Amino acid sequence: MRRAVVLVLVGMLVLVGVPFLGACGGDEKDAANTRAASATAPPGEPIVIRSALIVAAEEGSEPIATGTILEGSTLGGTPFCAGGTILESHASLDPKMKPYLIDRKITCPDGTMRIGRTPEVGAEPSPQGQTPQRGVWTIVSGTGEFEGLGGSGKSEAVYGPNPSSPVRETLTGTVTR
Repeated sequence: MRRAVVLVLVGMLVLVGVPFLGACGGDEKDAANTRAASATAPPGEPIVIRSALIVAAEEGSEPIATGTILEGSTLGGTPFCAGGTILESHASLDPKMKPYLIDRKITCPDGTMRIGRTPEVGAEPSPQGQTPQRGVWTIVSGTGEFEGLGGSGKSEAVYGPNPSSPVRETLTGTVTR
């Protein structure tokens, strides 16, 4: 009789335990599904770089422009390099920048970022007033916190009322690590 009770208890444990083991197995399966779901999510983080630039007075000058990164710039929703400096040169000066027109180096406290820019070139050599100049940009390289960072996006620059006015530019896009 005792043996029958033990067998019944073992049978009950097996019947009750199997669903719990299945639930544990389901967690691993769910984890695999979670990984699969995250792999299909859009890669990268949004980036917004706001800047004020002073363009060289003479066409063909080197550097082309200098400037600063403005507050409100973000990388992945966190502040990005406010107060950092910008130095723009002609991309033709460096063979690896050949696909671009402008070589932009941004220097921040935690590293540098090099961006290749290609503005749309219209009939006017340099737009004036509130007419925006659009273009595209690509991260070419980085150091420090920006090493291994990649990404690209669009740019829009608004020129001031006269040639010596600062140019306000915003770069928007996506970066990946």
